[in-house]
Amino acid sequence: MASWKKIITSGSYAELNQITASNDIKLVGDITGSATSTGSFGRVEATKFVGDGSGITGLTSAAIETYNTSGDNRIITSADSSTVQGEANLTFDGSTLGVTGAVTSTTTITADGNIRSKGNIIADGDVIAENYIVSSSVTYMTSSFSSGSTIFGNDMTDTHQFTGSVFVTGSTTVSERLTATEIGAFTAKGAIDFDNQNLTNIDIDSGDIASGVTINKSPAVNFNSGDVQGSITLTNLATGTGGLTIQATSVQGTMLNDDVADDSTIEMSSNTLSVLKVPNALTAGTGIDAGGTFDGAAARTFNVNLSGLSSHTIGAGTSEITIGDNLTIAGNLTVQGDTVQQQVANLNVEDRFILLNSGSASGDGGLVVQTESHTAGVVFGYDDSESRWAFQQGTKLSATGSVIAPDAYASAVVTSDDSNYQKNGNIRVQSGEIYIYVE
Repeated sequence: MASWKKIITSGSYAELNQITASNDIKLVGDITGSATSTGSFGRVEATKFVGDGSGITGLTSAAIETYNTSGDNRIITSADSSTVQGEANLTFDGSTLGVTGAVTSTTTITADGNIRSKGNIIADGDVIAENYIVSSSVTYMTSSFSSGSTIFGNDMTDTHQFTGSVFVTGSTTVSERLTATEIGAFTAKGAIDFDNQNLTNIDIDSGDIASGVTINKSPAVNFNSGDVQGSITLTNLATGTGGLTIQATSVQGTMLNDDVADDSTIEMSSNTLSVLKVPNALTAGTGIDAGGTFDGAAARTFNVNLSGLSSHTIGAGTSEITIGDNLTIAGNLTVQGDTVQQQVANLNVEDRFILLNSGSASGDGGLVVQTESHTAGVVFGYDDSESRWAFQQGTKLSATGSVIAPDAYASAVVTSDDSNYQKNGNIRVQSGEIYIYVE
């Protein structure tokens, strides 16, 4: 009898007359009603058992009857043979062990990681460490030597390293050499003697250089900002012993002389360079209208002049037209022949719907994918006699065919019991249940 047959899925309500299994039966959830077995079960699995458990036998160890002071992440300790309790002062969340109260050890406490304390660490003996590190977050630190002199090291070869800034209130005396990679601004109260040492990259931001200063080397003089006051004389440029380089894009039109170029060809004024003419003039050919010869002296617009062509006819009679590049048609395209061939790699259609079997009230129609010669192939089309979409693959159909012979049908998915879709193999999904139509 043709009808919708229910498919049992997860969450479905199943009414079954009989269950026969050759392996385990796994039940997830509750069993309503009663279950009677005439044999024995090898194994029964369930997410939970409801009851006092008195009927469960065969346990390998004594059961735990009581669980006191339960809580998240509490470590369970044994109270007696049938009672356990969760320790509130002893927790473990998988990565951190929490202890509230004293920790007593008769031997050495060894930790591979850090030991962190929210309170004070008090030692009756010495604190011995390979390194003494003060965190950067510490803003104030007291010491046992708050006053008096402090001596670090006892030999000239000793090295004391500071990372960061050192602020000194008072005087600093260096009896030997002072070596620094960078010295910031400072004020000299006395003379500075460089002891005939070379100085490089001197930057004088302000002040004057007294007369009698001689620069014997070949330094680079940079004017990073501002104007050069007074006059600068560059000598020896003409003799080739000196040179002047002007950075690209730094020359303005006003810096050039008026006779830098032929006035009839190039005109330079302020920051503008104008081309007055080109060496060779352009003349428009047949079918091109330019309004005169283009020599650069005046603007010209080139237009296609069809009246200048010898013929306007494109193709005649049975002749064919071949366009070697793109063709764009702004208006509609009307084809009055019987066949349109699209021999392209990809066909882009802007329309949302394609009308097949135009002009007919009945009949088959669809798409043919060529898999053999002579335009024959596999069909995906609409079988009008069965009122459903179908496939024809066993017997290939010519593109000029009019009737399909399906060897398979497409399955439709509906959400209600629609008589139009009461076809063999169609699927109905309704109210969380799944049905398949069987004829």
